[in-house]
Amino acid sequence: MLVVGLTGGIGSGKSTVSALLAAKGAVVVDADEVVRDQQRPGTTVFDAMVERFGSGIVAADGTLDRAAVADIVFADPAALADLNTIVHPAVGAEIARRMEELSGTDAVVVLDVQMPGMDGPSFARELRMTLRRVPLVILTGVADPRREADRCNAEAYLAKPFDAQELVDVVRRFSA
Repeated sequence: MLVVGLTGGIGSGKSTVSALLAAKGAVVVDADEVVRDQQRPGTTVFDAMVERFGSGIVAADGTLDRAAVADIVFADPAALADLNTIVHPAVGAEIARRMEELSGTDAVVVLDVQMPGMDGPSFARELRMTLRRVPLVILTGVADPRREADRCNAEAYLAKPFDAQELVDVVRRFSA
């Protein structure tokens, strides 16, 4: 299994790149999708969130009211820390489970993770601590993408517009 970490800020093109790589046969593990899955009604994460933040975060249909959660946690750093304490371990465990399922295969796995409101280098350091030796590709719309990749200690960068063959070539570099 070859795992490639793919990251960038909101609107950087992670979904586009992930879809292009999936069309070429890669398996995409989308961290946002894992979070949404872990926050479904009936999960331990959902229950812990309701216990901590109250029934006001539950929408009329019984699902999580993400806007209500955002209103609470983005106004209160302690509440945000509590949310992260509830959500991150479960998400990390699920991503690890999915990766374990694919270990021993020849799959190319793209781990699609958003930069959560921090500067690129800080996020890259945090991601590195989690991913260890996984090659990191950063997607960027900045004027000097090579400099941004260097600042983030990324092995590669892609700048918009993305070309499918360029993506495949970047991934192949990691498998050589």
